[in-house]
Amino acid sequence: MSPSRRASAACLAAGLVVLSGGASASGADKLPAPPAAVTVLGQKLALKNSSASPTEELLAEYVPAAETLEHWTLMLAVRVFKGQITPDQAVTLKGQEVQARRSHGDVMANSMAFAKGDFRVIDFVMSQSPVIEHNVMSFSRRPDGRLVSYQIARRYYQPSGEVDEGLRAFMGEIKTNREKYVQEIERLSREVLK
Repeated sequence: MSPSRRASAACLAAGLVVLSGGASASGADKLPAPPAAVTVLGQKLALKNSSASPTEELLAEYVPAAETLEHWTLMLAVRVFKGQITPDQAVTLKGQEVQARRSHGDVMANSMAFAKGDFRVIDFVMSQSPVIEHNVMSFSRRPDGRLVSYQIARRYYQPSGEVDEGLRAFMGEIKTNREKYVQEIERLSREVLK
């Protein structure tokens, strides 16, 4: 996990512990095992990490088979959180994290949040040179009541500090493909942890 991903996970996890008291769901059913591979946006991704933490019952991270968790271009992250926090609270915490990054010098950091049916979605960009990362992250309740998140993340590795055509194209896809990314998250939420 890159420093930006560790910081991101730690910030959201800290907020979740505060809001939930760190308690796990009582009497919750055992989660199904994440599949070894998934298809995201037409690309096959391999499971590279499946773990638990004090705030997450499950973190499953998928990237293209030839890529690593340190250097990837497309990722699916699935999280099932412990404790009682609402999807709205989770989106608020993530939005605060993005704003904190911006106030600490990440000029690319920006987010927007919206509701899509039962999902609360936050669409955000963060950067840590040479990486620009775009994320669409949903929060919703599983049938057993646990908070679950599906996150599609895309990365662009900027070859220099200058804005180039690759970065313009990468950023342009955010607006034009936002609905496509949200629809993909909705599909994955029905298929990954059945």
